[in-house]
Amino acid sequence: MGFSFGNAIAAVEDQPTRACLMRLGRSVDANEKTLSTFSRNADLLLGADPTASVGIATVNGVASTFMRSDAAPQISQGIVPTWTGVHTFSAQDVHNAGVSLGTSGRLNSAVVDGASAVGFLIQPTNALTTSAAAIFKMLDSTGTYGFQMNYDNTFTFLGSAGSNLSNAHIVINQALGSSAGINFSPTMSASSGANYGKSNSIVGAQFVAKPATDLSPSGYIIGGFFGARTGIISSGNNPTGFLGALFRGGDTMAANSGKTFAELGGWRTMAPLAAKNAGTFTDVYGGYIENQTEALSGTAYTNVYGLIIEEQTGGVTNNNGIQFKNATAGYKAITIRDQNAAIGSSAAGRIDIIATEFLVNTTKFGTFNIGPIARVTNAVAAAAFVANTSGIANDTATWGGYTAGQVVQALQNYGILT
Repeated sequence: MGFSFGNAIAAVEDQPTRACLMRLGRSVDANEKTLSTFSRNADLLLGADPTASVGIATVNGVASTFMRSDAAPQISQGIVPTWTGVHTFSAQDVHNAGVSLGTSGRLNSAVVDGASAVGFLIQPTNALTTSAAAIFKMLDSTGTYGFQMNYDNTFTFLGSAGSNLSNAHIVINQALGSSAGINFSPTMSASSGANYGKSNSIVGAQFVAKPATDLSPSGYIIGGFFGARTGIISSGNNPTGFLGALFRGGDTMAANSGKTFAELGGWRTMAPLAAKNAGTFTDVYGGYIENQTEALSGTAYTNVYGLIIEEQTGGVTNNNGIQFKNATAGYKAITIRDQNAAIGSSAAGRIDIIATEFLVNTTKFGTFNIGPIARVTNAVAAAAFVANTSGIANDTATWGGYTAGQVVQALQNYGILT
């Protein structure tokens, strides 16, 4: 055909392709430059230089360079494609400038359900060890409040400083009839040091307050706050009660043969293990009940108590503000004990005082349901005297400065004698 690439066209085995190239060659004018350019391009396409590129297209106004099919592709990064369908990336897609979800705000995952399926995986490529680092943050539109996972796998609810729990909180709503809004139920095995209270324990929930710096904390550091809150109740249902917290030691439990539970209880408080260095601890206690109520302007309280246990008449036989009771003889309903003494009850209506010494430190004292009186002196009036026939003593004789009448009267005053 007179073209320099004729032999190449003839070598094309696919007949429709060969015919197309022949028609294209005949359509080129006789200009030697045009034919030479077409010839070079054809040679590149059909086997002349496998590493050379051919500029054959302009996409979105940007010239793009394409290689032979058996060479590595090179696409200009100046291209800004408009995606009109779903695109699948088989390799990791890296976005150094972040990812904008546009107006949809959606992340969809099509992970197939399975034993180890993960809907979304957030895993830093580099290990985070700096306290200011975060694995992820979810903020509000102001970038102030939100939720984050920290470098040490702890979680933080962000709020303003001194917000009094009003801006740093989590609300977990559970449908009516369900047992709990949130449930901490670990299934791990007991291990030493698993919590801050008792070793070798399984802890359902652990609340620990940690200051921003261990060296210079200020104010109170509170491990947890439990509060039942509501607005003004003016109509509708009347709540049975408001409980800040309910603690229960286990559900229905049974000890099989050979099994012993050392402790069962609703709650237990423990004093911290205070280690004295150069500083001083003023007070250390296992529990503290205190009234912090302060009268606001225009508000007055008749009585303010740290703790009150009160009997409320309910129309039953026994009405007790507090009752310590054990119906089994030999068991104590209440025991106040140190290492060498105890106060308890071994039978109904009985209080046992077990001690080598017994001291009542009071200004008044009474027994046998006789009203308490102050300590008697020898100024007490003598009891009535009736003389006998021995003539050994009369009502004026004294023993240790006390007449017999004074001693008898004092014993009567205390209720020891009637």
